[in-house]
Amino acid sequence: MKKQHITHTLQSGICEITYTDEYSVEHSMIGTLAQTHLPDDVDTMDIPNDQNMFVVFNVPKEKWMTLSAHLVINIEQLT
Repeated sequence: MKKQHITHTLQSGICEITYTDEYSVEHSMIGTLAQTHLPDDVDTMDIPNDQNMFVVFNVPKEKWMTLSAHLVINIEQLT
């Protein structure tokens, strides 16, 4: 999946992201990049400009995660 599509969807609201890890195990997480859904005391996280990597705020765990766009199977906007 394209990084630009993923980040645009995450900036629009809360999303469910389905991805595989390095062992090809499928995982699902709830994440966002929408400012309105981020806690006030959370700083944004940046990573070097990489074609495949992106950061996402894991809403239930309240922490930043870095994922590779090519491991994303599906992204569905929930809000």
